[in-house]
Amino acid sequence: MRHSRGTISFDAAVGSTYVLTYLKAHEITIIDGKRAAVHRVKVKSGTALEDTEEFNDLAIFEDYTDPLPELYTSIRGLEYPSLRQEYDVSEPVTRSLTLHVRTRPRMMQSGRRPGGS
Repeated sequence: MRHSRGTISFDAAVGSTYVLTYLKAHEITIIDGKRAAVHRVKVKSGTALEDTEEFNDLAIFEDYTDPLPELYTSIRGLEYPSLRQEYDVSEPVTRSLTLHVRTRPRMMQSGRRPGGS
């Protein structure tokens, strides 16, 4: 089977029956600024992001410690970058999106905020 710009072609035999199926998928781009990583996940249209194995395999919800100067960041979820609004990963995906990993204010490993006592 060959695929090019929305056209699918294949060798066929007269008298044979072929069943073609189409799966509409959306690409979700997740930008993790703390780890300087960009993840791209394909999600079947109408499926929740949290229901995909590829999304659940990402390590984006693990807390992060910046080695210099040992500041601790807690992960809160995903957000729309332009709206600064949380994205609900249980909602069905209906279009391609770019999301950012949300973090809590940076904390020192001791639990104190930088500059605090």
